[in-house]
Amino acid sequence: YGSNINHAQADFLMLFVLDNSAQSYTEIQLNRDTMTPVNVLGTFGDSIGKSEMQLALSHTYGSGLEDSCENTVAAVSDLLFGTRIDHYAALSMDAIGIMNDQVGGVTVTIPVDMTMVDPAFQANATVKLNAEQAERFVRARYYLEDSTNLARMERQKLFITSWKSLALERADTDLSFALDLISDLSDYLVSDMNGNQLSDLANLLITYRDRGIVTTEGENITGEEDFVEFYPDQDALMALVVDLFYEEDADFQPQE
Repeated sequence: YGSNINHAQADFLMLFVLDNSAQSYTEIQLNRDTMTPVNVLGTFGDSIGKSEMQLALSHTYGSGLEDSCENTVAAVSDLLFGTRIDHYAALSMDAIGIMNDQVGGVTVTIPVDMTMVDPAFQANATVKLNAEQAERFVRARYYLEDSTNLARMERQKLFITSWKSLALERADTDLSFALDLISDLSDYLVSDMNGNQLSDLANLLITYRDRGIVTTEGENITGEEDFVEFYPDQDALMALVVDLFYEEDADFQPQE
């Protein structure tokens, strides 16, 4: 957009935490409605202070490209008590269908009646999604009985879990799968990593043990302007950060 503010939001956020010593990784799925301090950028792109708002709005400050990604990284880092985040990769919504088709179509079981979104989305139906359906499945929220982002996050988790399983199968038989996928997504991707770095990361994720997706505990409330606000449980969040980012010092001896 070439300005200090744009109209895009970080609609879906996931932090990959790699444990190289254990050769495993964990994904933290963050609620876009999480209330947290966010850098507000001025006309020249400099921070003019922080304001508490939905985490999704962190991407709105900046041009929508690298500076917006960096602002989102800073907001997530602050949310996680200053935890360092090494890299970022942001995809536009147009990439969902490409990811779906690259693995031959993701199959999901529709958790609730979503026929108002797509006639095929009947409750408990098993559907092999095409590109357009994949985007509808992970994005739909309005007009559903439960229109909260928490319900949508559960569908996103279903899609990602199924997609990863299919991607691993493809990667086992096609050594160029990761690089081809990144190439196909390049027009929809903003990252501080180049293609080779992204490919190396993807190959690590293929070989590392997946410890699964975790979400943050907390409470949904309706704010003053009728927007949903998610307030994370700070004790549970701290426990999650300690579990994933720290290891016990076996030599530590507490002073008496």
